[in-house]
Amino acid sequence: MQEQVFVLPHKRQTRHLSAFLNTTSSALSETKVDLGTRPVCPSGHVDFLFNVRPPSKPGGKAGLILHEFSPKLSMMGTVGHAFGFVAGAAKKLDPFGDDSEDAQRPTGWFKQVPRALRCTALADVVSAFVLFESLFDECDHPLKLWLLGGVALSFPTSYMVHSMVRRLRPTYQHYRLTVTTLRGGQDPDGMQLESLQLYDRFQVPVNRGNIEERQEGRYWYATVRTGPELLTQYRLVTHRFNAPALDPVAWVLEVSVDGMDWKQVHTCEAAPRDIPVARGQLSSHFFQRLETLDSAVGAFRLGFLAELLANAASFAWLVAGTIWISNSTDTCVDSAPLLWYSCYLMVLAAWSFFGSATLLLIMGAVASALGGFNMSS
Repeated sequence: MQEQVFVLPHKRQTRHLSAFLNTTSSALSETKVDLGTRPVCPSGHVDFLFNVRPPSKPGGKAGLILHEFSPKLSMMGTVGHAFGFVAGAAKKLDPFGDDSEDAQRPTGWFKQVPRALRCTALADVVSAFVLFESLFDECDHPLKLWLLGGVALSFPTSYMVHSMVRRLRPTYQHYRLTVTTLRGGQDPDGMQLESLQLYDRFQVPVNRGNIEERQEGRYWYATVRTGPELLTQYRLVTHRFNAPALDPVAWVLEVSVDGMDWKQVHTCEAAPRDIPVARGQLSSHFFQRLETLDSAVGAFRLGFLAELLANAASFAWLVAGTIWISNSTDTCVDSAPLLWYSCYLMVLAAWSFFGSATLLLIMGAVASALGGFNMSS
Protein backbone atom coordinates (compact mmCIF):
# COMPACT_ATOMS: atom_id res chain seq x y z
CA MET A 1 0.00 0.00 0.00
CA GLN A 2 1.57 3.32 -1.07
CA GLU A 3 2.00 6.06 1.43
CA GLN A 4 0.03 9.21 0.54
CA VAL A 5 1.68 12.58 0.98
CA PHE A 6 -0.58 15.54 1.66
CA VAL A 7 0.62 19.04 0.79
CA LEU A 8 -1.00 21.90 2.60
CA PRO A 9 -2.65 24.52 0.33
CA HIS A 10 -0.42 27.41 1.45
CA LYS A 11 2.73 25.35 0.76
CA ARG A 12 1.47 24.43 -2.72
CA GLN A 13 0.85 28.11 -3.44
CA THR A 14 4.31 29.01 -2.21
CA ARG A 15 5.91 26.46 -4.54
CA HIS A 16 3.98 27.74 -7.55
CA LEU A 17 4.96 31.38 -6.76
CA SER A 18 8.62 30.45 -6.35
CA ALA A 19 8.66 28.57 -9.65
CA PHE A 20 7.00 31.53 -11.41
CA LEU A 21 9.54 34.03 -10.03
CA ASN A 22 12.49 31.81 -11.01
CA THR A 23 11.13 31.41 -14.55
CA THR A 24 10.50 35.15 -14.90
CA SER A 25 13.95 36.04 -13.59
CA SER A 26 15.60 33.68 -16.08
CA ALA A 27 13.61 35.16 -18.95
CA LEU A 28 14.41 38.74 -17.94
CA SER A 29 18.10 38.00 -17.59
CA GLU A 30 18.25 37.05 -21.27
CA THR A 31 16.10 39.97 -22.44
CA LYS A 32 17.58 43.23 -23.67
CA VAL A 33 15.79 46.47 -24.34
CA ASP A 34 16.73 48.19 -27.54
CA LEU A 35 17.70 51.78 -26.86
CA GLY A 36 18.31 52.63 -30.51
CA THR A 37 21.42 52.91 -32.59
CA ARG A 38 22.64 56.04 -30.83
CA PRO A 39 25.62 55.19 -28.63
CA VAL A 40 25.37 55.94 -24.95
CA CYS A 41 28.31 57.62 -23.29
CA PRO A 42 29.50 55.68 -20.25
CA SER A 43 29.92 58.90 -18.29
CA GLY A 44 26.46 60.27 -19.09
CA HIS A 45 23.77 60.78 -16.47
CA VAL A 46 21.79 57.78 -17.82
CA ASP A 47 24.70 55.41 -17.34
CA PHE A 48 25.40 57.01 -13.96
CA LEU A 49 21.87 56.34 -12.74
CA PHE A 50 20.87 53.12 -14.52
CA ASN A 51 24.14 51.37 -15.44
CA VAL A 52 23.59 51.48 -19.24
CA ARG A 53 26.42 49.73 -21.01
CA PRO A 54 27.92 51.25 -24.18
CA PRO A 55 27.80 49.30 -27.44
CA SER A 56 30.43 46.60 -27.72
CA LYS A 57 31.11 47.40 -31.39
CA PRO A 58 31.35 50.74 -33.21
CA GLY A 59 27.95 51.60 -34.63
CA GLY A 60 26.28 48.88 -32.64
CA LYS A 61 23.23 49.17 -30.44
CA ALA A 62 23.36 50.04 -26.79
CA GLY A 63 21.70 47.54 -24.52
CA LEU A 64 20.11 47.79 -21.11
CA ILE A 65 20.16 44.51 -19.21
CA LEU A 66 17.08 44.42 -16.99
CA HIS A 67 18.59 42.43 -14.16
CA GLU A 68 21.23 45.20 -13.84
CA PHE A 69 18.61 47.95 -13.85
CA SER A 70 19.72 49.44 -10.51
CA PRO A 71 20.64 53.06 -9.65
CA LYS A 72 24.02 53.83 -8.23
CA LEU A 73 23.14 55.31 -4.84
CA SER A 74 26.62 56.10 -3.58
CA MET A 75 26.54 59.56 -5.11
CA MET A 76 22.93 60.02 -4.04
CA GLY A 77 23.98 59.66 -0.42
CA THR A 78 26.65 62.32 -0.93
CA VAL A 79 24.09 64.68 -2.46
CA GLY A 80 21.74 64.01 0.46
CA HIS A 81 24.49 64.81 2.97
CA ALA A 82 25.28 67.99 1.06
CA PHE A 83 21.66 69.13 1.19
CA GLY A 84 21.53 68.29 4.89
CA PHE A 85 24.67 70.32 5.53
CA VAL A 86 23.30 73.32 3.63
CA ALA A 87 19.98 73.11 5.50
CA GLY A 88 21.77 72.93 8.85
CA ALA A 89 24.02 75.87 7.98
CA ALA A 90 21.02 77.93 6.85
CA LYS A 91 19.26 77.16 10.13
CA LYS A 92 22.30 78.26 12.13
CA LEU A 93 22.67 81.44 10.09
CA ASP A 94 18.98 82.30 10.39
CA PRO A 95 18.95 85.62 12.27
CA PHE A 96 15.27 85.24 13.16
CA GLY A 97 15.46 81.83 14.79
CA ASP A 98 16.40 81.12 18.41
CA ASP A 99 17.16 77.50 19.28
CA SER A 100 18.78 78.18 22.64
CA GLU A 101 17.58 76.32 25.67
CA ASP A 102 16.52 79.51 27.46
CA ALA A 103 14.49 80.82 24.53
CA GLN A 104 10.79 81.02 25.17
CA ARG A 105 8.76 79.76 22.24
CA PRO A 106 6.34 82.38 20.87
CA THR A 107 2.66 81.58 20.94
CA GLY A 108 -0.42 82.86 19.10
CA TRP A 109 0.15 85.54 16.50
CA PHE A 110 3.72 86.06 17.72
CA LYS A 111 4.70 82.83 15.94
CA GLN A 112 4.16 84.65 12.63
CA VAL A 113 6.68 87.38 13.42
CA PRO A 114 9.83 85.40 12.43
CA ARG A 115 8.12 84.26 9.23
CA ALA A 116 7.19 87.83 8.33
CA LEU A 117 10.76 88.94 8.98
CA ARG A 118 12.09 86.19 6.71
CA CYS A 119 9.68 87.29 3.95
CA THR A 120 10.86 90.88 4.37
CA ALA A 121 14.49 89.79 4.13
CA LEU A 122 13.69 87.81 0.97
CA ALA A 123 11.97 90.84 -0.56
CA ASP A 124 15.06 92.96 0.18
CA VAL A 125 17.30 90.38 -1.49
CA VAL A 126 15.05 90.32 -4.56
CA SER A 127 15.06 94.13 -4.68
CA ALA A 128 18.86 94.20 -4.56
CA PHE A 129 19.05 91.63 -7.36
CA VAL A 130 16.60 93.58 -9.54
CA LEU A 131 18.57 96.78 -8.96
CA PHE A 132 21.78 95.06 -10.02
CA GLU A 133 20.23 93.53 -13.14
CA SER A 134 18.47 96.76 -14.14
CA LEU A 135 21.38 99.05 -13.39
CA PHE A 136 21.76 100.20 -17.00
CA ASP A 137 18.10 99.97 -18.04
CA GLU A 138 16.39 103.24 -18.90
CA CYS A 139 13.17 104.30 -17.19
CA ASP A 140 11.64 107.78 -17.13
CA HIS A 141 10.31 107.26 -13.60
CA PRO A 142 12.43 106.74 -10.44
CA LEU A 143 11.59 103.07 -9.92
CA LYS A 144 15.21 102.24 -9.06
CA LEU A 145 15.18 104.94 -6.41
CA TRP A 146 11.92 103.49 -5.09
CA LEU A 147 13.44 100.02 -4.70
CA LEU A 148 16.52 101.46 -3.03
CA GLY A 149 14.39 103.53 -0.65
CA GLY A 150 12.29 100.48 0.21
CA VAL A 151 15.41 98.53 1.18
CA ALA A 152 16.67 101.49 3.27
CA LEU A 153 13.33 101.79 5.09
CA SER A 154 13.43 98.09 5.99
CA PHE A 155 16.07 96.56 8.28
CA PRO A 156 18.53 99.52 8.20
CA THR A 157 15.88 101.86 9.64
CA SER A 158 14.84 99.31 12.26
CA TYR A 159 18.48 98.84 13.22
CA MET A 160 18.96 102.59 13.62
CA VAL A 161 15.91 102.88 15.88
CA HIS A 162 16.99 99.88 17.93
CA SER A 163 20.52 101.23 18.33
CA MET A 164 19.21 104.61 19.46
CA VAL A 165 16.93 103.05 22.08
CA ARG A 166 19.66 100.69 23.24
CA ARG A 167 22.04 103.58 23.84
CA LEU A 168 19.44 105.56 25.76
CA ARG A 169 18.15 102.60 27.78
CA PRO A 170 19.85 102.29 31.21
CA THR A 171 21.24 98.76 31.06
CA TYR A 172 23.80 97.37 33.51
CA GLN A 173 25.69 94.13 33.89
CA HIS A 174 26.94 94.38 37.47
CA TYR A 175 24.74 94.71 40.59
CA ARG A 176 25.73 95.14 44.23
CA LEU A 177 23.48 94.82 47.28
CA THR A 178 24.87 96.57 50.37
CA VAL A 179 23.13 95.34 53.52
CA THR A 180 22.68 97.86 56.36
CA THR A 181 20.38 96.05 58.81
CA LEU A 182 19.67 92.40 59.68
CA ARG A 183 16.48 90.96 61.11
CA GLY A 184 18.17 89.99 64.37
CA GLY A 185 20.13 93.25 64.73
CA GLN A 186 23.57 91.60 64.30
CA ASP A 187 26.53 93.01 62.40
CA PRO A 188 25.61 93.35 58.69
CA ASP A 189 28.91 91.68 57.75
CA GLY A 190 27.41 88.40 58.95
CA MET A 191 24.37 88.56 56.69
CA GLN A 192 23.34 85.38 54.83
CA LEU A 193 21.57 85.32 51.48
CA GLU A 194 20.88 82.53 49.01
CA SER A 195 20.43 84.54 45.81
CA LEU A 196 19.30 87.77 44.19
CA GLN A 197 16.55 87.25 41.61
CA LEU A 198 16.71 89.84 38.83
CA TYR A 199 13.97 90.63 36.29
CA ASP A 200 14.67 91.88 32.77
CA ARG A 201 12.90 94.57 30.72
CA PHE A 202 9.96 92.22 30.04
CA GLN A 203 9.65 91.53 33.79
CA VAL A 204 10.79 87.96 33.16
CA PRO A 205 13.20 86.37 35.67
CA VAL A 206 16.77 86.22 34.45
CA ASN A 207 18.00 82.63 34.39
CA ARG A 208 20.08 82.04 37.52
CA GLY A 209 22.46 79.96 35.47
CA ASN A 210 23.42 83.17 33.63
CA ILE A 211 24.14 85.08 36.84
CA GLU A 212 27.43 84.86 38.73
CA GLU A 213 26.97 85.68 42.44
CA ARG A 214 29.33 86.04 45.37
CA GLN A 215 29.38 87.53 48.87
CA GLU A 216 32.02 89.78 50.43
CA GLY A 217 30.98 90.64 53.97
CA ARG A 218 27.92 92.86 53.83
CA TYR A 219 28.14 93.12 50.03
CA TRP A 220 26.34 90.78 47.65
CA TYR A 221 27.54 90.92 44.03
CA ALA A 222 25.60 89.68 41.00
CA THR A 223 26.96 89.77 37.43
CA VAL A 224 24.90 88.89 34.35
CA ARG A 225 27.08 86.76 32.08
CA THR A 226 24.97 87.32 28.95
CA GLY A 227 25.49 91.09 28.94
CA PRO A 228 23.81 94.26 30.24
CA GLU A 229 20.15 94.06 31.20
CA LEU A 230 17.46 96.61 31.96
CA LEU A 231 16.49 95.83 35.54
CA THR A 232 12.79 96.42 36.19
CA GLN A 233 12.45 94.69 39.59
CA TYR A 234 14.15 92.22 41.88
CA ARG A 235 13.52 89.85 44.78
CA LEU A 236 15.61 88.31 47.54
CA VAL A 237 15.94 84.57 48.22
CA THR A 238 16.53 83.65 51.86
CA HIS A 239 19.34 81.28 52.80
CA ARG A 240 18.45 77.60 52.83
CA PHE A 241 20.07 76.67 56.16
CA ASN A 242 21.07 79.70 58.27
CA ALA A 243 18.79 81.28 60.86
CA PRO A 244 16.22 83.93 59.88
CA ALA A 245 17.98 86.41 62.19
CA LEU A 246 20.70 86.78 59.54
CA ASP A 247 18.27 87.81 56.81
CA PRO A 248 18.75 91.37 55.50
CA VAL A 249 15.83 93.75 56.06
CA ALA A 250 17.44 97.02 54.92
CA TRP A 251 19.86 97.54 52.07
CA VAL A 252 21.02 99.69 49.15
CA LEU A 253 21.08 98.42 45.56
CA GLU A 254 23.76 99.78 43.22
CA VAL A 255 24.44 99.16 39.54
CA SER A 256 27.55 99.43 37.40
CA VAL A 257 28.57 99.08 33.77
CA ASP A 258 32.16 97.96 34.37
CA GLY A 259 32.08 96.78 38.00
CA MET A 260 34.19 99.76 39.12
CA ASP A 261 31.96 102.84 39.21
CA TRP A 262 28.69 102.22 41.10
CA LYS A 263 25.42 104.12 40.97
CA GLN A 264 22.74 103.89 43.65
CA VAL A 265 19.30 103.05 42.22
CA HIS A 266 17.26 101.80 45.19
CA THR A 267 17.19 102.17 48.96
CA CYS A 268 14.93 99.81 50.86
CA GLU A 269 13.81 99.23 54.44
CA ALA A 270 11.64 96.15 54.08
CA ALA A 271 8.86 95.23 56.45
CA PRO A 272 9.45 91.96 58.34
CA ARG A 273 6.59 90.30 56.47
CA ASP A 274 8.24 91.09 53.11
CA ILE A 275 11.18 88.79 53.89
CA PRO A 276 9.88 85.26 54.59
CA VAL A 277 11.02 83.35 57.67
CA ALA A 278 10.89 80.09 55.69
CA ARG A 279 14.26 79.02 54.32
CA GLY A 280 15.16 79.17 50.62
CA GLN A 281 12.06 81.21 49.71
CA LEU A 282 11.60 84.25 47.49
CA SER A 283 10.56 87.48 49.13
CA SER A 284 6.83 88.07 48.81
CA HIS A 285 7.41 91.67 47.74
CA PHE A 286 8.69 92.79 44.34
CA PHE A 287 11.11 95.68 44.78
CA GLN A 288 10.33 97.89 41.80
CA ARG A 289 10.81 101.59 42.49
CA LEU A 290 14.19 101.90 40.81
CA GLU A 291 15.62 105.27 39.87
CA THR A 292 16.62 104.01 36.42
CA LEU A 293 13.04 103.26 35.33
CA ASP A 294 12.31 106.92 34.49
CA SER A 295 15.13 106.92 31.93
CA ALA A 296 13.90 103.58 30.59
CA VAL A 297 10.39 104.98 30.07
CA GLY A 298 11.81 107.99 28.21
CA ALA A 299 13.86 105.74 25.93
CA PHE A 300 10.81 103.59 25.20
CA ARG A 301 8.66 106.61 24.29
CA LEU A 302 11.34 108.00 22.01
CA GLY A 303 11.74 104.64 20.27
CA PHE A 304 7.98 104.32 19.87
CA LEU A 305 7.79 107.76 18.28
CA ALA A 306 10.67 106.90 15.93
CA GLU A 307 8.90 103.68 14.88
CA LEU A 308 5.70 105.63 14.16
CA LEU A 309 7.60 108.09 11.97
CA ALA A 310 9.35 105.23 10.14
CA ASN A 311 6.03 103.47 9.48
CA ALA A 312 4.47 106.71 8.22
CA ALA A 313 7.44 107.28 5.90
CA SER A 314 7.18 103.69 4.63
CA PHE A 315 3.49 104.07 3.84
CA ALA A 316 4.10 107.38 2.05
CA TRP A 317 6.90 105.71 0.06
CA LEU A 318 4.52 102.90 -0.93
CA VAL A 319 1.95 105.41 -2.17
CA ALA A 320 4.62 107.24 -4.17
CA GLY A 321 5.80 103.97 -5.71
CA THR A 322 2.25 103.07 -6.65
CA ILE A 323 1.85 106.39 -8.52
CA TRP A 324 5.21 106.03 -10.30
CA ILE A 325 4.45 102.46 -11.40
CA SER A 326 1.03 103.50 -12.69
CA ASN A 327 2.48 106.40 -14.69
CA SER A 328 5.29 104.31 -16.17
CA THR A 329 3.07 101.58 -17.61
CA ASP A 330 3.50 102.76 -21.22
CA THR A 331 7.25 103.38 -21.12
CA CYS A 332 9.23 101.38 -18.53
CA VAL A 333 7.39 98.14 -19.18
CA ASP A 334 9.22 97.95 -22.54
CA SER A 335 12.56 99.56 -21.70
CA ALA A 336 13.02 97.92 -18.27
CA PRO A 337 10.61 94.96 -18.03
CA LEU A 338 12.33 93.23 -15.09
CA LEU A 339 12.39 96.46 -13.08
CA TRP A 340 8.78 97.37 -13.82
CA TYR A 341 7.25 93.94 -13.25
CA SER A 342 9.19 93.46 -10.01
CA CYS A 343 7.99 96.79 -8.64
CA TYR A 344 4.45 96.03 -9.82
CA LEU A 345 4.36 92.67 -8.03
CA MET A 346 5.73 94.18 -4.82
CA VAL A 347 3.14 96.94 -4.83
CA LEU A 348 0.39 94.44 -5.61
CA ALA A 349 1.48 92.17 -2.76
CA ALA A 350 1.67 95.07 -0.28
CA TRP A 351 -1.78 96.42 -1.05
CA SER A 352 -3.26 92.92 -1.06
CA PHE A 353 -1.81 92.31 2.39
CA PHE A 354 -3.17 95.61 3.73
CA GLY A 355 -6.59 94.94 2.26
CA SER A 356 -6.77 91.40 3.67
CA ALA A 357 -5.59 92.54 7.10
CA THR A 358 -8.14 95.35 7.18
CA LEU A 359 -10.92 92.99 6.16
CA LEU A 360 -9.94 90.50 8.86
CA LEU A 361 -9.88 93.25 11.50
CA ILE A 362 -13.34 94.45 10.50
CA MET A 363 -14.73 90.92 10.53
CA GLY A 364 -13.16 90.24 13.91
CA ALA A 365 -14.61 93.43 15.37
CA VAL A 366 -18.08 92.61 14.01
CA ALA A 367 -17.87 89.06 15.35
CA SER A 368 -16.80 90.32 18.78
CA ALA A 369 -19.63 92.85 18.85
CA LEU A 370 -22.21 90.26 17.83
CA GLY A 371 -20.88 87.80 20.36
CA GLY A 372 -21.04 90.35 23.14
CA PHE A 373 -24.55 91.34 22.12
CA ASN A 374 -25.75 87.73 22.17
CA MET A 375 -24.20 87.11 25.56
CA SER A 376 -25.80 90.21 27.05
CA SER A 377 -29.18 89.35 25.62
